[in-house]
Amino acid sequence: MKSIIFFAPLIVVNLWHGVVIGMGRVRGGAFASISESAVRSRRVFWAHRVVHVLGAGCFLVFAAVSLPSLRYIAVVLMAAAVLDALQALY
Repeated sequence: MKSIIFFAPLIVVNLWHGVVIGMGRVRGGAFASISESAVRSRRVFWAHRVVHVLGAGCFLVFAAVSLPSLRYIAVVLMAAAVLDALQALY
């Protein structure tokens, strides 16, 4: 179960990034980053935020469940999840 919590957000967020880049290209834009592609539309940017926050939430759950066995790695993963969510929100 823990591996699903860990790998599902990785797969979903990376697939989402592909969709965002694809939508940017279809609209005729060649943007320098995923974030630039995401901010082109309010709806896409809102969805981008939701996907990242949900992904970060899954990482936080995984890290919390794995804290006894992963120790410092789990703490680093928690910090990365929080920073990723903050980056997507701001």
